[in-house]
Amino acid sequence: MRKKICSKCQQDKPIKEFNKNGCNRDGLSYWCKNCQREYHKIYRESESYQHHLPAYRLYQKGYWRSERGRQVKREHAAYYRANNQEKVIAQHITYHAIISGKLQRQFCGVCGSSQTHAHHSDYSQPLKVQWLCPIHHQKIHKEDDSLGY
Repeated sequence: MRKKICSKCQQDKPIKEFNKNGCNRDGLSYWCKNCQREYHKIYRESESYQHHLPAYRLYQKGYWRSERGRQVKREHAAYYRANNQEKVIAQHITYHAIISGKLQRQFCGVCGSSQTHAHHSDYSQPLKVQWLCPIHHQKIHKEDDSLGY
């Protein structure tokens, strides 16, 4: 297994502990995920960040409502649909099965929450889903991403 030294904590860690960064020679961030997470947590709590946050949110809202922002959204959606056709078809079939009553939304299989998403472990079987709350659904996808899916 390949390893890399984090330039912040100076620990030798597996490369899966580093985020991707195409600007760097090896394609990975200089800091490990834990160091980046800690840095961003401290920054988000800083007075500087809190001071600029309302203006930045207002700017973002304006941008995404502008013609350029809407165009970027459309292009991204078209790119996603073209590169994830199997996922999009499975989501479409699942959505219509829920609407028509063929598929019943259930509680989260981990925590029992009533706010659930349909998780497909196999997109070729669109009606075979695992019901998960948004938090557990995100955790499963993060685990899958770290495995290289």
